[in-house]
Amino acid sequence: MEFYDQIHRENQLRSLTEITARGNQSPMALGLGTTAVNDILTGKRQPVDEKQAAALARALGGGTDEAEHVEKLFRSARLDKYKRPAKTREPGGPGTAELDATGLDGTGLNRTGLDRTGLDRTGLDRTGLDAIANLLADAMRKQWLTAAHDRGLLLPAPLPVRWRRSTEPVAGAVSQATQFRDDGSSFDPLPGFTRVTAHRLREGGRDGLLNVYGGLASGRLIIAGGPGAGKSSAAVHLLLDALGHRGRLMDHERTKVPVPVLFTLGDWDPMATPVVDWLSEKLGEIPLLRGRRGHRLGRELLDQGRISVFLDGLDEMPEPARFRALQALSKDATTFRLVLLSRTEELADAAGQHPLIGAAAVELRPLDAKATAEYLLRPVTDPVPQPWLALTKTLTSQPDSPLAGALTSPLDVTLLRDIYTPGLAVPGLGNVDELLDTDRFPDATSITRHLRDYTVPAAYAPRPGQRTPYAEGTPHRTLALIARRLGSRDLAWWTIATWLPGPLRIVISCVAGMVVAGSCYGLASLAVSGGRTWPLVWLEIAFWFALILGMPASLAVTLAFTLTAGRKDAGPPYRALVRMCVMVVFGAALSLLPGVILGGWSLSLSTFGFAFAVVYGISARTRGAAMLKSLSIRAGLGSARRLGSALLLGLLFGAADGLFGLLAYLIQGGGVVPAVEYGITGVVACLLIITPTAWLTGAFTDGPTSGRTDSADPVRAWRDDFRLWLVVGVAIGVASGINGWLVYDTPVYGLAGGGPGSRLADALAGGLALGITSGLILSRAWLTTVTQIWLTLRHRTPLRLGRFLDDCRRRHLLRTVGPIYQFRHAELQDHLRERP
Repeated sequence: MEFYDQIHRENQLRSLTEITARGNQSPMALGLGTTAVNDILTGKRQPVDEKQAAALARALGGGTDEAEHVEKLFRSARLDKYKRPAKTREPGGPGTAELDATGLDGTGLNRTGLDRTGLDRTGLDRTGLDAIANLLADAMRKQWLTAAHDRGLLLPAPLPVRWRRSTEPVAGAVSQATQFRDDGSSFDPLPGFTRVTAHRLREGGRDGLLNVYGGLASGRLIIAGGPGAGKSSAAVHLLLDALGHRGRLMDHERTKVPVPVLFTLGDWDPMATPVVDWLSEKLGEIPLLRGRRGHRLGRELLDQGRISVFLDGLDEMPEPARFRALQALSKDATTFRLVLLSRTEELADAAGQHPLIGAAAVELRPLDAKATAEYLLRPVTDPVPQPWLALTKTLTSQPDSPLAGALTSPLDVTLLRDIYTPGLAVPGLGNVDELLDTDRFPDATSITRHLRDYTVPAAYAPRPGQRTPYAEGTPHRTLALIARRLGSRDLAWWTIATWLPGPLRIVISCVAGMVVAGSCYGLASLAVSGGRTWPLVWLEIAFWFALILGMPASLAVTLAFTLTAGRKDAGPPYRALVRMCVMVVFGAALSLLPGVILGGWSLSLSTFGFAFAVVYGISARTRGAAMLKSLSIRAGLGSARRLGSALLLGLLFGAADGLFGLLAYLIQGGGVVPAVEYGITGVVACLLIITPTAWLTGAFTDGPTSGRTDSADPVRAWRDDFRLWLVVGVAIGVASGINGWLVYDTPVYGLAGGGPGSRLADALAGGLALGITSGLILSRAWLTTVTQIWLTLRHRTPLRLGRFLDDCRRRHLLRTVGPIYQFRHAELQDHLRERP
């Protein structure tokens, strides 16, 4: 404002009417009235964005330099709000919200004057999107640098990327991709790039691919190639190169460069879900963009071209869906740049029915023999050992040999390097020059099959400083089982339970739940009685609590999982509703039966276990709570959405608890009045116990993770989920125990078995056992854990499957995309599936 005043005085402009008229006649019209300009000059409000701030500087009489200076000052001031902690009032009501170092509150959205810099009813303004885009770029850089390291793309120096314009019928005329149109359908070159011509699309390397991405008028690029040609690796290099270029630009240029994100197409049904809606859901898997508001934010980024989308795995989609996907992308992917990856043959088949309109298609070329030889010799000592010297000499001098035919793809070259690492002793594997034996390896196919056969044994061969924690054959057997059970390329640990048939899943979950509940209450009984409980009494207590709590809770959670992650109905919508009603009625009847028979506190516990799990399942299905979450105690406590979610959960759970309890009391013959009193008491107790816990932990808050730019890797996602629900369960359990201590005159849980014992000790120990049991069973890791136990007993897989998967990632057998595992390459997954 001081700079505005200086411009005003120097140009002797005293009339606000004159200022407004002059601004609205300029090329960058203000579009403001006298009152609005007066409010800006007196500090009552700010310009909408830096462009309006610069236009006002011109209206005050300033020139280009003054306008640029104001624009720079405005942008710096806005970005400072995202960098420093502050407290500001919530829009539309009293109260304050604590901001973190990114300027984001617990919902992940900026709360500093939402009408100016954050999310309001109409969306984000330019500066708010700039800040979110920068945070997203940081998140993508961290995620894909980690992924590139895991995939071995950084060290040693990567294989060269060589491409040429595809001559296969996979795209339209190149002029459709390079010709610039004035109707708004074309993209201007990104800062630092020039417009791509047909000549520049002929061939190139890694730098040339980045130039095509940044300068293609249509904004649509296809990267095709054969199996193992390195399409995914080329896409990761291109994504990181694009992020690196964006990071090197000045602020005013960086805002014009979209943030690249990469997704796989395996779970998209183009006939059922519009591409923009599907992309918004995929963006919601990023911690920064979770929840409903994150969904709106992701949609805004897409609509304004702040994101460029890389889509991998068109060839992995069902054949009828491929051309539908190209059709949908042609029609709807208009606001953002698009990079599509696919195998050439499958892409040609789909494009024959409907191509990706306006796309330029490049095809990855086979590796050059000389470059391959140099790559293989990098980790080898000097002078080069004779076996390696013979191998590379044959590779470069005999282009028609089986070896040269096999080593044309990055996959097989890297497999050879990993398997025949100098000093590595793999049983059954000789020196690298054994690949030159044409009797054993008469053609390229026999060599590639040999490399895939030894990929897992070589990864688990003894290495200095790295022990082999599994028995011989266990890694191969486990990975082969996973390859057969996977229905796609993505391995999400929280869906592993889908590998089991529904009835078996229910049985083992209920048995495990009963074991956990019985153990917790059995130990609590020993603690309350001071170890004086008779063994039969201890076993009786453990058995009944397993029956009235462990079985109902685990049954309800398993039914909720079946509804949310199990079989999906392709029939009419009412079919899913019927299935849900049948499951709830069946589960309620089976769960409440022990409580009805025993009565008293047993009835309450039986009702509690099933009601909480049912509400959890309904919430997961209808409000997006099925997404991975982490404990969030400090951030966003002042968020109205967080408080509203907690209140809604308390009401839902109270209603379910009260309704089930009312019905159980009536069935038991307790009378209408006591049943109604019990139901009302249940609602009040839940509001007092469930709501504060949900509010403090953020367990059911449908919102993004505040300012979180790190990638949610699978191990961290597992730990965060386990910690969150254990804290939720313990808090609710202890609160319930204290509530029982205050209400009842006798020990609530009866853990002393009729012997001497403190009521308070009984309440606290019983509540703690209740909390641990509930927290374990409600976590996303629960069904995965019990499935692991079954797989270990049935197929001799490692008991700690999560640790095994992460060990495979470190050994470059698996890779991660956020919290999801994938096989190092689809070819390896297919090989393990076919040759277990």
